[in-house]
Amino acid sequence: MADGELFASDSADDQAPDEEELFKDARDRALKLLSRREHFRRELERKLAQREVPAEIAERVLDDLEERGWLDAERATRAYVSEKLRRGPIGRRRLEAELGERGVERELAARVLDESLPDDERAEALRAAARKPRATPEALARHLERRGFSTSAILAAVDQRRAESQMF
Repeated sequence: MADGELFASDSADDQAPDEEELFKDARDRALKLLSRREHFRRELERKLAQREVPAEIAERVLDDLEERGWLDAERATRAYVSEKLRRGPIGRRRLEAELGERGVERELAARVLDESLPDDERAEALRAAARKPRATPEALARHLERRGFSTSAILAAVDQRRAESQMF
Protein backbone atom coordinates (compact mmCIF):
# COMPACT_ATOMS: atom_id res chain seq x y z
CA MET A 1 0.00 0.00 0.00
CA ALA A 2 1.47 3.32 -1.05
CA ASP A 3 1.52 6.43 1.08
CA GLY A 4 -1.81 8.23 0.92
CA GLU A 5 -3.74 5.02 0.22
CA LEU A 6 -4.11 4.17 3.87
CA PHE A 7 -7.31 6.14 4.10
CA ALA A 8 -9.71 6.30 1.19
CA SER A 9 -11.37 9.44 2.58
CA ASP A 10 -9.10 11.61 0.46
CA SER A 11 -10.95 10.71 -2.74
CA ALA A 12 -13.60 13.06 -4.20
CA ASP A 13 -16.21 10.28 -4.23
CA ASP A 14 -16.09 9.87 -0.46
CA GLN A 15 -16.63 13.55 0.25
CA ALA A 16 -20.05 13.66 -1.37
CA PRO A 17 -22.75 11.82 0.57
CA ASP A 18 -23.92 8.69 -1.16
CA GLU A 19 -27.50 8.13 -2.21
CA GLU A 20 -28.36 5.99 0.82
CA GLU A 21 -27.10 8.67 3.21
CA LEU A 22 -29.17 11.28 1.40
CA PHE A 23 -32.20 8.99 1.58
CA LYS A 24 -31.77 8.37 5.32
CA ASP A 25 -31.22 12.06 6.08
CA ALA A 26 -34.27 13.05 4.02
CA ARG A 27 -36.41 10.36 5.62
CA ASP A 28 -35.30 11.48 9.09
CA ARG A 29 -36.23 15.07 8.25
CA ALA A 30 -39.63 14.03 6.90
CA LEU A 31 -40.32 11.87 9.97
CA LYS A 32 -39.39 14.75 12.25
CA LEU A 33 -41.92 16.95 10.44
CA LEU A 34 -44.58 14.23 10.59
CA SER A 35 -44.00 13.79 14.31
CA ARG A 36 -45.24 17.35 14.87
CA ARG A 37 -48.40 17.13 12.75
CA GLU A 38 -49.87 15.45 9.70
CA HIS A 39 -48.53 16.78 6.40
CA PHE A 40 -49.66 16.56 2.82
CA ARG A 41 -47.28 14.98 0.33
CA ARG A 42 -46.92 18.30 -1.50
CA GLU A 43 -45.93 20.04 1.75
CA LEU A 44 -43.20 17.51 2.44
CA GLU A 45 -41.98 17.69 -1.16
CA ARG A 46 -41.62 21.45 -0.80
CA LYS A 47 -39.90 21.25 2.58
CA LEU A 48 -37.44 18.62 1.36
CA ALA A 49 -36.72 20.70 -1.74
CA GLN A 50 -35.96 23.68 0.52
CA ARG A 51 -33.37 21.44 2.19
CA GLU A 52 -31.93 20.79 -1.28
CA VAL A 53 -32.89 17.12 -1.26
CA PRO A 54 -32.74 15.88 -4.87
CA ALA A 55 -36.21 15.32 -6.31
CA GLU A 56 -35.64 11.61 -7.00
CA ILE A 57 -34.53 11.04 -3.38
CA ALA A 58 -37.52 12.99 -2.05
CA GLU A 59 -39.83 10.91 -4.25
CA ARG A 60 -38.35 7.68 -2.86
CA VAL A 61 -38.67 8.93 0.72
CA LEU A 62 -42.30 9.97 0.27
CA ASP A 63 -43.20 6.72 -1.46
CA ASP A 64 -41.59 4.80 1.41
CA LEU A 65 -43.47 6.83 4.03
CA GLU A 66 -46.77 6.22 2.21
CA GLU A 67 -46.09 2.48 1.95
CA ARG A 68 -45.46 2.34 5.70
CA GLY A 69 -48.63 4.35 6.41
CA TRP A 70 -46.75 7.26 7.98
CA LEU A 71 -47.76 9.67 5.24
CA ASP A 72 -51.47 9.39 4.56
CA ALA A 73 -53.47 11.81 2.43
CA GLU A 74 -56.82 11.00 4.02
CA ARG A 75 -55.51 11.34 7.56
CA ALA A 76 -53.83 14.66 6.69
CA THR A 77 -57.01 15.91 5.03
CA ARG A 78 -59.17 15.00 8.02
CA ALA A 79 -56.72 16.66 10.43
CA TYR A 80 -56.57 19.80 8.30
CA VAL A 81 -60.35 20.12 7.99
CA SER A 82 -60.84 19.41 11.68
CA GLU A 83 -58.37 22.14 12.64
CA LYS A 84 -59.99 24.65 10.28
CA LEU A 85 -63.47 23.91 11.66
CA ARG A 86 -62.18 24.15 15.22
CA ARG A 87 -61.11 27.73 14.53
CA GLY A 88 -64.61 28.78 13.52
CA PRO A 89 -67.22 28.57 10.78
CA ILE A 90 -65.80 28.20 7.29
CA GLY A 91 -67.47 27.47 3.98
CA ARG A 92 -67.05 24.49 1.74
CA ARG A 93 -65.71 26.51 -1.22
CA ARG A 94 -62.79 27.85 0.78
CA LEU A 95 -61.91 24.45 2.20
CA GLU A 96 -62.07 22.88 -1.28
CA ALA A 97 -59.73 25.57 -2.62
CA GLU A 98 -57.25 25.21 0.25
CA LEU A 99 -57.20 21.42 -0.04
CA GLY A 100 -56.67 21.70 -3.80
CA GLU A 101 -53.70 24.01 -3.22
CA ARG A 102 -52.24 21.33 -0.97
CA GLY A 103 -52.54 18.67 -3.64
CA VAL A 104 -55.52 16.75 -2.26
CA GLU A 105 -57.47 14.85 -4.91
CA ARG A 106 -60.97 16.24 -5.49
CA GLU A 107 -62.71 12.97 -4.67
CA LEU A 108 -60.92 12.67 -1.33
CA ALA A 109 -61.60 16.31 -0.47
CA ALA A 110 -65.30 15.95 -1.35
CA ARG A 111 -65.69 12.80 0.74
CA VAL A 112 -63.97 14.27 3.81
CA LEU A 113 -65.92 17.52 3.52
CA ASP A 114 -69.21 15.65 3.12
CA GLU A 115 -68.45 13.78 6.33
CA SER A 116 -67.06 16.74 8.28
CA LEU A 117 -69.12 19.80 7.39
CA PRO A 118 -72.52 20.45 8.94
CA ASP A 119 -75.45 19.76 6.62
CA ASP A 120 -76.81 23.28 6.94
CA GLU A 121 -74.30 25.75 5.52
CA ARG A 122 -76.75 28.59 6.13
CA ALA A 123 -76.64 27.94 9.86
CA GLU A 124 -72.84 28.03 9.73
CA ALA A 125 -72.91 31.32 7.82
CA LEU A 126 -75.22 32.73 10.50
CA ARG A 127 -72.74 31.59 13.16
CA ALA A 128 -69.95 33.33 11.25
CA ALA A 129 -72.11 36.46 10.92
CA ALA A 130 -72.73 36.48 14.67
CA ARG A 131 -68.99 36.98 15.14
CA LYS A 132 -69.25 40.27 13.23
CA PRO A 133 -72.14 42.03 15.02
CA ARG A 134 -71.21 45.55 13.87
CA ALA A 135 -70.51 44.76 10.23
CA THR A 136 -72.72 46.37 7.64
CA PRO A 137 -74.60 43.96 5.40
CA GLU A 138 -72.13 44.70 2.58
CA ALA A 139 -69.09 44.12 4.79
CA LEU A 140 -70.68 40.99 6.18
CA ALA A 141 -71.27 39.64 2.67
CA ARG A 142 -67.60 40.23 1.76
CA HIS A 143 -66.47 38.54 4.97
CA LEU A 144 -68.64 35.48 4.38
CA GLU A 145 -67.49 35.28 0.78
CA ARG A 146 -63.84 35.26 1.93
CA ARG A 147 -64.75 32.51 4.40
CA GLY A 148 -65.97 30.42 1.46
CA PHE A 149 -69.72 30.28 2.02
CA SER A 150 -72.16 29.72 -0.82
CA THR A 151 -74.15 32.60 -2.27
CA SER A 152 -77.40 31.29 -0.78
CA ALA A 153 -75.84 31.05 2.70
CA ILE A 154 -74.42 34.56 2.38
CA LEU A 155 -77.77 35.98 1.27
CA ALA A 156 -79.55 34.28 4.19
CA ALA A 157 -77.09 35.79 6.69
CA VAL A 158 -77.25 39.25 5.11
CA ASP A 159 -81.07 39.16 5.00
CA GLN A 160 -81.16 38.23 8.66
CA ARG A 161 -78.73 41.04 9.50
CA ARG A 162 -80.88 43.54 7.61
CA ALA A 163 -84.01 42.31 9.38
CA GLU A 164 -82.30 42.58 12.77
CA SER A 165 -81.07 46.12 12.07
CA GLN A 166 -84.60 47.24 11.15
CA MET A 167 -85.95 45.94 14.45
CA PHE A 168 -84.11 48.61 16.46
